[in-house]
Amino acid sequence: MKETANYETGKLSKHSDRKTPPVRGMRRNRCGFQQGHPHFEAMHGESTETPDSHVWMPRLGMADFSRVVQETSGGLLTVPDADGKPGNSKILRPRPYRCPDLTDSYLQPDENQGGTEMRLLNMEKSAQMWNECYTEHACKTTCTSPQFQIYHEQQIGLCWKQSLRCTNCDYHSRMYKLYTEVSTGRSGQRAATTNVALHVGLQDSTIGTTKIRHILAAMDTPPPSRTGLERTANKVATVTAQATMDDLHRRRQKTKETNTLRGLPEDAPINISVDVRYNSTNLQNTYSCGGQNASQALGTAISWQTGEKEIIAFWMDSKLCKLGATLRNKGVNVTCPGHAGCTANVQATDPLSEYRIGKQIWRQFSTR
Repeated sequence: MKETANYETGKLSKHSDRKTPPVRGMRRNRCGFQQGHPHFEAMHGESTETPDSHVWMPRLGMADFSRVVQETSGGLLTVPDADGKPGNSKILRPRPYRCPDLTDSYLQPDENQGGTEMRLLNMEKSAQMWNECYTEHACKTTCTSPQFQIYHEQQIGLCWKQSLRCTNCDYHSRMYKLYTEVSTGRSGQRAATTNVALHVGLQDSTIGTTKIRHILAAMDTPPPSRTGLERTANKVATVTAQATMDDLHRRRQKTKETNTLRGLPEDAPINISVDVRYNSTNLQNTYSCGGQNASQALGTAISWQTGEKEIIAFWMDSKLCKLGATLRNKGVNVTCPGHAGCTANVQATDPLSEYRIGKQIWRQFSTR
């Protein structure tokens, strides 16, 4: 038993050394470090750390993490000083999400921006929207002084859908497509003509989806998403490749018809010149095996039968297959070429052969 003084009453009170049992239905607080633990004093204000102790830094983004942290030859991550010695800072793992770039941050809504951004709108579709909304507003409401403004809008690549509303009454219109569509003859949402035309032009230029987004952002025009641009580019590339093969077939048939009009037999020779280019300029110090370190070879045939001198056939040998590389990295045993969706037509161990390319071009001439 212990005695303690009560300063309010001036009397001594006795209490037992035993701990008071917890109230039934309540849990004892066991959070934190118990007394006697090395970190117990640090939590209660009695820090035992020295000035040279490690300091935890706030979590950084991917860009700042790669700039601050360096990897040693053994694979360890260190925070060195000017002399290359490890510092006292402890860096947390970087944030898992990707740091937004300039165009991504441009897509975030800005409350102070208002309606000052530029839009690509079809003039005829835009005039039709305003005229229909004015007529519908006059028929459905009693408002005599309409004041229209943009109510909702939806971005479709470079194009837009918009609806109007009147600020003097509760009128709002439906969504209007302010762009023309490509007719495909199939059900579902059709692609906008402007989005398809953009990738047709990009195929003849040296810039890609990233640069076109930067250009649009500099023009104060909301750029399309990178995923949408790449998806449309793949569809346009497929259609363009098929259209190119059909056009080359038409040119070969035209050349054969020219021989027939000249009174030559149908199987008469055609004067062409063939050249092959590789995606590598290294000739390996010899001219007998040029381009053997390349992964792609493109052969083109130019007609000298007429004065037009146009390309009438081509063939490309390729060892590249992104799908096959991805499957092999995941442990799937696939061989290129040979699996579904493979873009390679030559095995990686086979040399690129101009003889094989010329033979494939000859087969194109033999087919009708």
